[in-house]
Amino acid sequence: MLALVMTSCSGEPEPPDGTATVVRLPCAEGTSATPAPIDTGVTPLKGAATFSTQAAVRVTIALEEAALAQARLAEGRALTSEVKAYADLVIEERSAHLTRLHVLAERTQKTMHEDRTPALLQTEMEASRVQLEALDRTSFDLPFMTAEMTMAARILGLIDAALLPSAAQAMVVPGADGSERVLDKELRDLRTAYAERIVHAIRVQGVLRAAESNVGAAGESNNAKGRGPALPQ
Repeated sequence: MLALVMTSCSGEPEPPDGTATVVRLPCAEGTSATPAPIDTGVTPLKGAATFSTQAAVRVTIALEEAALAQARLAEGRALTSEVKAYADLVIEERSAHLTRLHVLAERTQKTMHEDRTPALLQTEMEASRVQLEALDRTSFDLPFMTAEMTMAARILGLIDAALLPSAAQAMVVPGADGSERVLDKELRDLRTAYAERIVHAIRVQGVLRAAESNVGAAGESNNAKGRGPALPQ
């Protein structure tokens, strides 16, 4: 994959359409912005159509159900307002999307052989939730946000690598009944939502880590004065 190093001067060329990573550097006054391609040695990921429409819908439902279950766990376990607000938003988004997906699942043609991928993915993602369930409430929030970032990144990767290509191919296959186009739209909406959620999760985790650092610094100060460690309020 190519990484373009660009300055932030005015008049810079438009970045490429997803084929390169753009790194912006400050530009000295009076200089021009000329992109310098750097070969990172990483081959761009190419998607592959591996699922039937019905299997792709079931995979998407499995991913959404796992995400919803994890967010509902935080609804009752989280201590900080930031994590609670994040979980509430995820629950609202995932619930609405699952309702539409279940309607779509009824429209898609059943295949002769059952695809075990949805069950496999859901089992793997539930393992993370089980570990979170074992945590004490006072140590829940930060690991939960890490798990959310990991889940969102994984789902985004699967959407790009297999689900969207599968929907795109199904739309042009003879016999397509329109459900393929609906699936394509749902996947694109889902991709947008997860891209926003991962940024949200990173920001919340940053707030939690900053608070943790402040508590640690206060504890060290109190220890130095012989008062013992500070407790979070």
